[in-house]
Amino acid sequence: MKSTSFANSRRPALADLPRSLVRRLGLLLGFTVALGCPVNAQAPHRPARIFVLMVWDGLRPDFVTAERTPNLFAMENEGVRFARHHAVYPTITMVNAATLATGTPPGGTTILGDEVYLAPRLSAMKVALGPDDSWANQPINLENSVTLAKLNGPKFFNGALFGTESLGQQVRRAGGYLAIVGKKGPTFTFDDSLTGDPALRAPIAANDFIFVSDDLVAPPTLESQLAPVPRPTASESAVYGASDSYFARVVTERALPRAKAAALGGHPALVVFWQHNPDATQHHRGLGTRANLDALKICDANLAGIRHAIATLGIADRTDLMVVSDHGFATIRALVPLARLLVANGIKKSAASDDVLVLANGGTDLIYLSRAAFPTMEARRAVLQKITDLAESQPWSGPIFARSIGEERALDSSPASSGAKIEAPSDQGLGARTGWIKGTFGFDAVGIIGRDNYLSAPDLVVSFRELPDADNRGLTGSAEPAHVVGDHGNRSGGANSHSDSPTVSPAGRLVVPVKGVMYADTGGWGGFTTGLGMHAAAGARELHNFCAAVGPDFRRHFVDHYPSGNLDVRATIARAMGLTSGDAASSAGRTLDEAMAGHQLHPTTNKSRLSVSRMLSATEATTTLDFSTLNAGPRRWSYLDGAEYRQTPFTK
Repeated sequence: MKSTSFANSRRPALADLPRSLVRRLGLLLGFTVALGCPVNAQAPHRPARIFVLMVWDGLRPDFVTAERTPNLFAMENEGVRFARHHAVYPTITMVNAATLATGTPPGGTTILGDEVYLAPRLSAMKVALGPDDSWANQPINLENSVTLAKLNGPKFFNGALFGTESLGQQVRRAGGYLAIVGKKGPTFTFDDSLTGDPALRAPIAANDFIFVSDDLVAPPTLESQLAPVPRPTASESAVYGASDSYFARVVTERALPRAKAAALGGHPALVVFWQHNPDATQHHRGLGTRANLDALKICDANLAGIRHAIATLGIADRTDLMVVSDHGFATIRALVPLARLLVANGIKKSAASDDVLVLANGGTDLIYLSRAAFPTMEARRAVLQKITDLAESQPWSGPIFARSIGEERALDSSPASSGAKIEAPSDQGLGARTGWIKGTFGFDAVGIIGRDNYLSAPDLVVSFRELPDADNRGLTGSAEPAHVVGDHGNRSGGANSHSDSPTVSPAGRLVVPVKGVMYADTGGWGGFTTGLGMHAAAGARELHNFCAAVGPDFRRHFVDHYPSGNLDVRATIARAMGLTSGDAASSAGRTLDEAMAGHQLHPTTNKSRLSVSRMLSATEATTTLDFSTLNAGPRRWSYLDGAEYRQTPFTK
């Protein structure tokens, strides 16, 4: 950080003063420093850092080009481009938002999807629900700030909804300024105490903040000062494009000037701006369409406006800017209605039954078993094995995750009562890399189980298959057929209207073919079908997301080829802002030292694979997880690169 000169006039040098006065000044100075008091209480503060985190929801790195996104392309080449950046699995918004905000993997934040089932966790915490709280015992969509505020209140999780405190709360505890602007849901993860609900550790006294999202504004007095947020219209090519431009103006006209004032006063300032796009448009219009390109153009113009405001305000020398996406994207090849398939195969009683609860999250489904319907380990093992067998016999299967045998035994309330013998490898204990159900990986292999969700994690997590090198020709476009997997594995076709509401028009013509297609279960999400964009699975196109940074704390014209991820963002921002980041509670990720000015990192890296294989009829089904690992001294960080599924005919 540059020092500041405050005066031009000559001050008396020590050599000009009598020796007796010099000695007295020395004693006084030593006494003052020993007390920890400033020599001159009226001396100007040293300007603090400003950090702007801009999230382009769902941005793939291959979409950033000089033609499509000239401003972002220029920024990544001016500063640091993280060439091997990773989302965390499941690759869905709320999961990665919580990780970006806290530096904690999904097992620590307890958030494993956009659509979640919190009843097991509420039960484990012995939360008593009243007659008006029955909604909390049903599947809940977390992309809603008002819902999140209710859940984080004293009636439910009492400040501990995300399991740990966020970067935004850390900034406020340090007396800094915080502005959180943009898409409802993910923005709330950066400070879940903004609505006045209790903070996890203790109440936060620093109240210099603004929060502006689609559905919530804080403090309440701010709402009357702002125009209403624009809503999507049928004439809008980029879905939520006008909303994103509106939020960008809030950042440039309100957040950044206030951040400057805070920084000049010696207080750190964090500005988080989460755009809906290109995610919203890719979901509703498809990848590689004109609407998709229009959404990228709007996002890029918003970035240009923010960089212009930083320059105009004269704060470029103390402002870092990072652009990151929460996850990548792929195109839906066919829908897999998993709950319906379980009913058709006699595994689930009916579509409305709660014996087997299936929470559709696009590329990943979360499955919960009723303990009343399946009271013993053997009963649960039997039904979970049937689900796994069904999935892994189909071409739409991706990696499937379950608890380890040790974790399942620890949860069983009466393990001796069933008298059942559970078949599992004898060395499979807590934290095992493979699950207790044959053909599954352990939750711990990808960090989706931890201390805070140990009692309430799903019984099975099913990821659907991604084909990263196939493109979306013949899939995207209003004239293309929709495909749905039938009850016996067959794929049926039909009219594909690509319409889910009167305010959303059909997908347009495919302009640029895009690689990466996937199977997905959109459950009750209306209209998301073949040819439209989706994510949440463990495929390479969804796991490989975008990240770049520029500013005084980052190197210039540097491409970072070390593996990095959303898990590392919080620690890196804390380092740049001068916040304490050494305690384990602040982040499980690493500081991206190799990309920061004045820092060095000399790690080793390697690739690794984890596979599970099993015989299914006359074929061998093998699922593989690929990891990149970075080692620095005694510490080690692993990043999931992708998953592969294959069936090989068995020959003796």
